[in-house]
Amino acid sequence: YGSPATHAVISEAPDIPLVFTGVYDFKHLGVSAGKVTGINSKVSIAGLLKSLKGINNFSSLAIIYSSAEKNTLHEVSEIERLESQFSFRSRKINVRSRNDIFRIKDVDAILITTSCIAMNYIDDIVSIARKLKIPTAAMIGGGEDEGIILTFAADPEEQGREAAEKLTRIIKGESPSSIPVENPKKINLIVNMREASSS
Repeated sequence: YGSPATHAVISEAPDIPLVFTGVYDFKHLGVSAGKVTGINSKVSIAGLLKSLKGINNFSSLAIIYSSAEKNTLHEVSEIERLESQFSFRSRKINVRSRNDIFRIKDVDAILITTSCIAMNYIDDIVSIARKLKIPTAAMIGGGEDEGIILTFAADPEEQGREAAEKLTRIIKGESPSSIPVENPKKINLIVNMREASSS
C-alpha cells in the first residue's frame, strides 16, 4: 500500500508479482515494472481545491509533500498548475523530518499530499492549523479523526476490492502486466464539521 512500499518492492524484488493500491499515479512513480498491476488513488485536485475554496477563500496555500516520495512531486506540480485558475500562490513544505512541519506559516490553508511521511506528523500539522485558525485538506485518508477538515481521497474499500480481484486473476494464471492499472471510480469527500466550525 502506498508509493514508498510499491517503489521498494519493485526495486528490491522486480520478479515477484505485485498488486499495489494507494499509489497516486503509478506512471509517475518513476519505476519500470513488468509484473505489476494495481489501482491508483488519483483524485481531482481541481475538485479538492474548489471544495477547499468553499470553506476558505485562501490566497496562499501550504503544500505538504516529501521529495523522497516521487508521486508527491507530481502532485505538487499539478497543484501549482492550478494556481492562476484558483487565484492562490503555493508555499511548498518538503517534509524530511518533524522539524520541517514547523515551517508552516504565512499561509491561509494547508493541503497535505499523499505523503506517508507527512501523515506521520498529522498531529503537529493540525496543531499548527488550529493555532493559525486555517483549514486543512488532505489527499489521503486517515487524518479526519485527528482534525483534518477536508479529505478528498480514493475509497479504501474500492482499493481493497480491486486489489483482491486483480490478485485472484494472477493466482488463476494471468500475468500482472496483462491486467491494466486502473483509476479509482469512487472518491470520498469527508468534511470534519466539528473542526471546520472552530477554524
